[in-house]
Amino acid sequence: MYFQISWNVFLKVKNEHKAMKILKQFEISIEQKLLNIHLQPYWKESSLIDARFITQYEEEMEIEHAVFDVLQRVHKVSYTWLVSKPQNLSAEETVWAFEGTSNNSRIIGIDWLQFILETKTIKNYGWSH
Repeated sequence: MYFQISWNVFLKVKNEHKAMKILKQFEISIEQKLLNIHLQPYWKESSLIDARFITQYEEEMEIEHAVFDVLQRVHKVSYTWLVSKPQNLSAEETVWAFEGTSNNSRIIGIDWLQFILETKTIKNYGWSH
């Protein structure tokens, strides 16, 4: 299977230029290229910027390997994570997701972050990004 990680990160910065500097640090830490970056002020808290982006695994891998790899990567950006159990989202095919959240980032300027490891599939659940 092929996988991608969808990220949602709240940055405590004043502008998009500073947000991109922090995201560059993030990219270096997790050792994956950030794709489709969208930045916008967080509607609930004006001092935060809501950053959303994805990273992708280029090689095919088993679910167990993907989970182990993502746990190693996310540990590089945060000390503690609250993770949910993996979910099979479709009975017809393997459409699968595993997620976690943290508010204890190792990178200064990151207030909160979430990852969702998900299968890359086209049938019925095609990625729009």
